[in-house]
Amino acid sequence: AYSRDEGRDDVIAVAPDVGASKFVTHFSRSLSITSAIASKYRPRPEEVVISEIIGDFRNKKTAIILDDMISNGGTIHSLAKKLVEEKGISEVYIGVSHNLSVGKARERLVELHEKYNLQEVLFTNSIPQSEDFLSLPFVRITCLSDILARTINRIHYHRSVSELFASPLRKPQE
Repeated sequence: AYSRDEGRDDVIAVAPDVGASKFVTHFSRSLSITSAIASKYRPRPEEVVISEIIGDFRNKKTAIILDDMISNGGTIHSLAKKLVEEKGISEVYIGVSHNLSVGKARERLVELHEKYNLQEVLFTNSIPQSEDFLSLPFVRITCLSDILARTINRIHYHRSVSELFASPLRKPQE
C-alpha cells in the first residue's frame, strides 16, 4: 500500500510507542525510508501525552504512522498533531491492523483530516465497520482473506509462512 513511498527522502515511518517500533523499523527498512519512535504516557484514562518523538525529521514532509489498532484514537490523534505542529509534517498517513473506533475515535480522525493533513487511514477488515465510518473519504480498507488463505495453505503443506511477510512490497512465489 505504501510502495509509492519507497526510497523517498521526504518520508518517515513513525511508531506511536515502543510496542510498534519493531514493526515500524522493519517496514521502513523494506521501503528504504527512515523511522522514528514516539514516547507517550497517560496522565488519565482516555488521555495521551506524546512526550517526545525520537528521529531525524530534517526535510521530512510525509509521515506514515503504523500501529496495531485504533481504539479511541487518542494516541494517533496526539501523535499526528505533534508531527504537524512541531516536526513540520505536511501529510499524514495512518496504517493500522484493527480499527475498533470506540468513543471519540471517529471525531478525532475527522479532526486530523480537516485540520492536520491526514490524507488516509488504512486498516484491515478484521473488525466490521459501520457504514458511517466507511463513508469517510479518507478511510481505506484492505481485505485479509488473501493473506489468511496463503498462510493456511503454507501451514497445511508445511511450507514457510515467514516468506509471506518478508517484505510489504514483494509478493512471495506460490
